[in-house]
Amino acid sequence: MEKEIKENKKNKTPKPEDFNDEIALKTKWDLLAPKSKSFSQKKLEQKNEYELIVGSTIVERIIPIIIFIIGLAIITYSFSEGSQEITGYLIGLGFLGIGYFMLKSAFKRKTFDKNNNEFTNDNPVKDNFIKDREVVCRLDEIHAVQLLKNRTGDCYSSVVIDEINLVLKDASRIHVASQVESITKAGKILSDFLKVPLWDVMPKYLSGNLGGGNMEVDGNFEYVKSRLQSDQKKNKNTD
Repeated sequence: MEKEIKENKKNKTPKPEDFNDEIALKTKWDLLAPKSKSFSQKKLEQKNEYELIVGSTIVERIIPIIIFIIGLAIITYSFSEGSQEITGYLIGLGFLGIGYFMLKSAFKRKTFDKNNNEFTNDNPVKDNFIKDREVVCRLDEIHAVQLLKNRTGDCYSSVVIDEINLVLKDASRIHVASQVESITKAGKILSDFLKVPLWDVMPKYLSGNLGGGNMEVDGNFEYVKSRLQSDQKKNKNTD
């Protein structure tokens, strides 16, 4: 554990003042969407020099399709068996409903559009089957791209969340996506596309066993140090 702490200290996470930018000092650095689904992964894809898409991965689209098929199979089986029990049909409908809403969510995407100077939320699968497009901000309002990673939950039952945010010129933030595929590379692609700085404060150290099973830590040296001291006190009290 002492070795882990020394390594952590060497791989010190950048601080806002390291970016030498007044807006960085006014910006918040906590997770903007700490309750994001940990199993849902997003990806960034640059279509051309004028358009970049934030969408779901293949896995995120396949899962709801499988759930939807299971629901159809349950209903089909119950019908073919001539079952009079409503339970089977209700279970099948439940799977269909869950699959449908997950699929709607999976097909939502966000678009950086240089032609229109807009960052938008796009929902191509709406209830009335008409594509919905919401303008979130203008691209020329964006000052920087922010990369964050931290732990949510308690010390022994936690989930590590990473996210990409936009920092606007007034120091406010807009959430782009959480649990992004190859997030460091994605952040670089986005910052290059927008031609703005990349503020990466993700911890360089993300492994460890702090008692109570394996868990990931957020790279904060003071946190690891305090946990070590706390565990030592508990051990003394036990003795």
